Amino acid sequence: MDSEELRDRSRKFYDRQAVWYEATRRPFLLGRRQVIAALGLQAGETVLDVGCGTGWNIPHLRQGVGPGGRVIGLEMSGRMLERARRTGSAPNVVLRQGDASRDDVAVEPLDAALFSYSLSAIPEPERALDNVLRRLRPGGRLGIVDFRVRGAGALDALLLAHGRRCSCDFAVDPVPYLLGRGLAVRVHPQLFGYGYRLVAAQPDPQIVSERTGAGAAGAVWSARSRPPSPVRSRAGGPRTPRG
Repeated sequence: MDSEELRDRSRKFYDRQAVWYEATRRPFLLGRRQVIAALGLQAGETVLDVGCGTGWNIPHLRQGVGPGGRVIGLEMSGRMLERARRTGSAPNVVLRQGDASRDDVAVEPLDAALFSYSLSAIPEPERALDNVLRRLRPGGRLGIVDFRVRGAGALDALLLAHGRRCSCDFAVDPVPYLLGRGLAVRVHPQLFGYGYRLVAAQPDPQIVSERTGAGAAGAVWSARSRPPSPVRSRAGGPRTPRG
């Protein structure tokens, strides 16, 4: 299945799910408030919500940037976006339909961006990350929260099977790619290791490659800028379209 077929399949799936998406997913979509808080949004900033879905994040992002800030929501599913417009409409909120891996994600520089359970649903996550990172201001922050398989056990197989049904790839691991782009990355495991949330930011240019242990604050990686690595699965290979 090529990328265009994956996009069409994903769009149709989330169009069908829009009516009951939050009611059925809320118990499992953990860490959304925490990753938004970790972005450290300031009054007057501009933040992008990639794959904004039904708009659950919008009020929390608006609270962070204040009335003088700006929230941009990008969503591939038209019906999900309709629900977001019912609940998230405000003078400083712009919601539009689009695919982050194909579209210019914003017409203005961004102070922060968020992928909230959406990176795994994008057929070309590397291109989506590229598009977002190009718009981030120096020192801009990127937040991601998502599911991710741990290995090759029975629960991993169930998670991957569920991902195929909803056109998601829960083997995507963005950390190597973000490090390759020279960002400092802080990762917090959640859901007993079957999920994660992270915040990435441009590091101090004096910081050399290092890795520290994972304490209460999570694991921290930082690296000098170098040619980016592909977005990788837990198995270590680049993501390829699913058949």
